[in-house]
Amino acid sequence: MIKRMYVDNFRCLTNFEFKVGEDKNALFLGENGAGKSSLLKILSILKKIARGNNGLADKDKLTKQDYGFAGTKKPIVFEIDIEISQRLFTYGIWIDYPETFFKPRIKKEQLFVDGKACFTRNLADISVGKAVFSLDWHIAALPIIQAHPSDPVNIFRDWLKNMLLMAPVPAQIKGETDDNDDVALDFCASNFVSWLSSILGQYPHLYGNIAQYIKEFLPDFGHFIFFDVGKDSRELKLIFEKNGGDFSIPFEKLSDGEKLLFLSGAVFAIAQSRKNVFCFWDEPNNYISVSLLDGFIRKMLNCFKQNDGQLWVVSHNIEIISGFNDDNSWIFHRNGHTDATLPLQTIAEFRKTKNFTGSLATALLTGDIYDAE
Repeated sequence: MIKRMYVDNFRCLTNFEFKVGEDKNALFLGENGAGKSSLLKILSILKKIARGNNGLADKDKLTKQDYGFAGTKKPIVFEIDIEISQRLFTYGIWIDYPETFFKPRIKKEQLFVDGKACFTRNLADISVGKAVFSLDWHIAALPIIQAHPSDPVNIFRDWLKNMLLMAPVPAQIKGETDDNDDVALDFCASNFVSWLSSILGQYPHLYGNIAQYIKEFLPDFGHFIFFDVGKDSRELKLIFEKNGGDFSIPFEKLSDGEKLLFLSGAVFAIAQSRKNVFCFWDEPNNYISVSLLDGFIRKMLNCFKQNDGQLWVVSHNIEIISGFNDDNSWIFHRNGHTDATLPLQTIAEFRKTKNFTGSLATALLTGDIYDAE
């Protein structure tokens, strides 16, 4: 699980540190532009690096506009501490943008496990033990390092690769598989059907778990199936039961909420079957009903107690917030667009420092909860 993140000079995050409390799960709330989605963006960049899409100037990576208030005079810094099987992995990457360059450059990069260096980097020079080699300074070293499956470098990479990072947009979710899609779930879940097909190909036992989850919320649901619609494409359809018969509905014809119900079922099935799953869902209450979402959140939290998983959620819905406690609900705040995000505080700290005993729902509506000064 993630234990700590440190960010400097990235968008509104300046000398920003987030340390996970005793409860590994976290709820993030705050005004628009306070930095919540920036945290998700950083994890997305690290995931893409781990998966081998390691050119920092590639699409959806870094531009000059991502540099913070110091501009390109200071490097962007990402550091992350992750605990896997009781070992502490600490990865850091420093990315500058020299005036004469047309894309960002990696100034420094390193991975330590329990305080021992797996590899270090200074510009183009990479050190792995006694071995030293050079690498294009626009390309991250993490996915390049050769390692056997049980090597700490590979364990760390696999953990990053398998993070579930989501800000789904149902209208963008395609109803058919596409062999050209990456098996990693897209940020907006547009390739969900391809990803689901790939996951079920590797872990067919998840089919029953997903179907059972959906049936809890849609009683007339029977099962789902992939139909061949071309040489390299398959369409996902849901089969519903009525009066002793059944009828099919293409996934693409489902409502926005039903699409996300299916997505949440797949995520929950994975969380049930694996250990150390990390899931970050940005604003899940967009498109999906509170009752369905509340069931998903509670199921995930209960599951992760047993499977050492970790759930981070961005939401301002009072029902969702109630699924977390005051000690793992974190408030993002900045005073204005020319100011950096302030140090995070929990709702428990807000209540204590403000001597607040009133309604949390009212504080959210009035914005009083964001007055962190």
